[in-house]
Amino acid sequence: MAKGMTDLRRRGRGQGRGPTPRRVGLACGSVLALLRPDAACAQSLNLAEGRYVASTNPESEAKIALDAAAIKETDNLDTKKDIYQNGQNSQYQDPQQGQINRSLASLSLKSKDIMMKDDWYNIFRYSFEYIGDKKENEAKGNFDDEPIEQYGNTIVMDLFDLNEEDIETEAALVMNVWMTVVHHLQEAEQKCKASTGGNSLDGETDLDVAAAYYVGWGQVEGDNDSGHLLYNLAENAGARFGKDEGETAANKNVLDLMNQIKTEIITKGTCPNDHLKFRSLVRQIVSQMTVPLVQNLIHYMSERKTDKLELYALALTPQISSCDTAGYDFLLDKLVLNTYDPSSFADVIERLQGLYSCLGITCADVGAYQTDEVAQCNDAQVNGKTELAGYDLAGSYTDDVKKAALFDRDLLRMKNLMSVDALRGAKDVYDHGFNSPGGSLSQLSIGSLSTMKDDAWYNVYRYAFGYIGTNGEGETAGEFDDKPVAQYADTVVNDLFELNREGIETEAASVMNVWMASVHHLQEAAKACKGGKVVDVGGQLDLAAAYWIGSNQREGDNANGRSLYHLTENAAARFGRDGAGAPNDVARANSQILSLLDKIQSETAGAGAWTCPNDYPAFRAATNEIVAQMTVPLVQNLIHYLAGNKGEKLELYSLAVAPQIASCDGAAFDYLLDKLVLNAFKPAELDEVVGRIQGLYSCLGITCEDVGAYSSEFGNVPQCDDNAVNKQTDLAGYALTSSVGKAAYYDRDLLRMKNLMSMDALEASKDVYKHGFNVPDSLASLSLASLDKMKDDDYYNIYRWSFNHIGVNKEGEDQGFFDDRPIEEYANTVVEDLYDLNKEGIETEAAMVMNVWMSVVNHLEEAGRQCKSGGTDNAVVHLDEAAA
Repeated sequence: MAKGMTDLRRRGRGQGRGPTPRRVGLACGSVLALLRPDAACAQSLNLAEGRYVASTNPESEAKIALDAAAIKETDNLDTKKDIYQNGQNSQYQDPQQGQINRSLASLSLKSKDIMMKDDWYNIFRYSFEYIGDKKENEAKGNFDDEPIEQYGNTIVMDLFDLNEEDIETEAALVMNVWMTVVHHLQEAEQKCKASTGGNSLDGETDLDVAAAYYVGWGQVEGDNDSGHLLYNLAENAGARFGKDEGETAANKNVLDLMNQIKTEIITKGTCPNDHLKFRSLVRQIVSQMTVPLVQNLIHYMSERKTDKLELYALALTPQISSCDTAGYDFLLDKLVLNTYDPSSFADVIERLQGLYSCLGITCADVGAYQTDEVAQCNDAQVNGKTELAGYDLAGSYTDDVKKAALFDRDLLRMKNLMSVDALRGAKDVYDHGFNSPGGSLSQLSIGSLSTMKDDAWYNVYRYAFGYIGTNGEGETAGEFDDKPVAQYADTVVNDLFELNREGIETEAASVMNVWMASVHHLQEAAKACKGGKVVDVGGQLDLAAAYWIGSNQREGDNANGRSLYHLTENAAARFGRDGAGAPNDVARANSQILSLLDKIQSETAGAGAWTCPNDYPAFRAATNEIVAQMTVPLVQNLIHYLAGNKGEKLELYSLAVAPQIASCDGAAFDYLLDKLVLNAFKPAELDEVVGRIQGLYSCLGITCEDVGAYSSEFGNVPQCDDNAVNKQTDLAGYALTSSVGKAAYYDRDLLRMKNLMSMDALEASKDVYKHGFNVPDSLASLSLASLDKMKDDDYYNIYRWSFNHIGVNKEGEDQGFFDDRPIEEYANTVVEDLYDLNKEGIETEAAMVMNVWMSVVNHLEEAGRQCKSGGTDNAVVHLDEAAA
């Protein structure tokens, strides 16, 4: 820690104090007056002269203010400690011990017993464990050699020995009392959530107690002198920032929001239906309670009061730890772990203002310090972005793009909460969100059917999870783990939450929910191009990038950030693909993704080479290349966890990768399910399974070079060779003697079409038919380009004659037409007509018996012609193509 608190911990306690502290007068709110309250002062339930009416009589809790006042009133250090540790004025009835004193110390010392499920408390536990473990090399679970659960008391006791006016009392307020208020707000919210309805008092007691601890006994509305708890602290802090117009803005907001909860939810008896509204209002209250902490931090930085600025840094930064790790480390370094350097004032202020969104507050909430010493910042400026980790936004940092980028903060908060066993808090963030306005990670999956029902990739995954449910686990059709297959991602995450294993549920939310959200917007960009709406392309690309990269990611950084870019950086490091030596050390996959996004932007903008919709096939191919590169880290992590035999994680990554295989190679999909999902992985089969996966890279659109060679503490997996893993020598007993390229991959497109149609994804299936997926020439092109290739073919011309006859003699069409299209394209015409029927499977079958059948016959005839002319080698090539 910085000099001050560090030195304090080395000194003995019990020394006298220096300057006499400020005394409270005999007005209503002074110690003497409060100990003998008259009718005007004894308003225990009408807090702050009725600004909040606590109808459940939390008088005992409100009187903790008298202890804070008494500590400030005395100069005797031992007396101060005694009042802090043992209490004096706040009594309550204990079932076993009778009437006992509540103390300011007990609010922290007993927190472990009552707050262990709380979101904010566990965020602070995480932060102080991080400081103790990572920064000060203490035993895990300790901060300053005391349990992290008691962080508040630890700080207060450290500060008692500093010769600085009222610092220990201030610490007791901003550490112990602040968290106690937040605890009771969360308890009120939880009681609303658990309500069975019809009880108007659900949560009211805890809300009243929260107000009592916040305002305290004897506080006069808007008065900077009376009162001794957080309301009073906020009054004085706000006055320095131009926010004290009668009642400081933060206090007004806190009490208005508390009253809103009481009048609009509790007294109306709308719990649990209004639980999410209740939760949102609690979040807003906590944010407003944070405003005076920020204001006092700025004030004490300006005053160069090192001990107090460190106190407020410790009161504030834990919230930032679970929102922006780089910002958190920066503030710790500048304000806590090292002696504050006043020359860094401007830099620290700028960084702090950029973190206001982490705290749920605005520049206007904080205001301008001492009128012009620190000007009020501008939210648009401090929160605006023009790029994300090297990706230049095509448009502005819109609310939608910001919402997508901020999911990385929710992922970080979940991860940190799970690291301190706060499952309820992590699950709450996942289910209802925290940083991303109006959205949650869960909702990305729960609401996916309505937003992604026409998406190719989403339906490929829907098909695979439906197959697992029905064929692998014997469930009802359309279900996976007894939940609708449409929300497969949410189901996987919730299953992993039940394991209560640190980090796996957060990783699942990233590779399932966020991954598909990013892919969805790539497809939306492609659809915009297809529809000629080029103006919408940039915005959709920005959304895809925002989901992938996140708000906190820095270029090439594998320490900060929490979304898929970050996951990719760490996965690549194990495979020699972390970009070492490349600009900013960006992982190969991330570099490829951003390069392709830039390419699409530049080619479709202004003087770019692509015009939409004419160049839709090229646009679509580029987006599919991006998805392939997005699959690389999934494959890398699958191999990593296979090598380490990490059961749950290898199953997670199997479920993240295998659905793509389901619509490319059905037998391989069944193999992976059997080896990795439906049964426990056998480490002895590592080489066999990895070899099978490498042989499927072409299914995923990736190469051995993309993945690289694996090396870690678990062992090594050499980089494969594309020529070797993709070499085809036998097709169902037919021995190939030449290379047939991707001619044998038309069956993959047929399978993808079929699976998409089984999910009612007609347009996505038709897209595969018309533009191809696994092969450079589409199934449609086999017919559309047939005249050039087959004009001399016997069978092709027999079919042309037949379809001409049907058109002219049976349907009264013009010569050379069938269903109003040229007879040369008869096969494509049949398939397109059958697509219009929207009957599962018939169009796929038609593409096979019309388009593919005639292509086989064409190569057989060409082989005959080559043989006739003496071209034996070419004849063999065409035989191989026909077989393929």
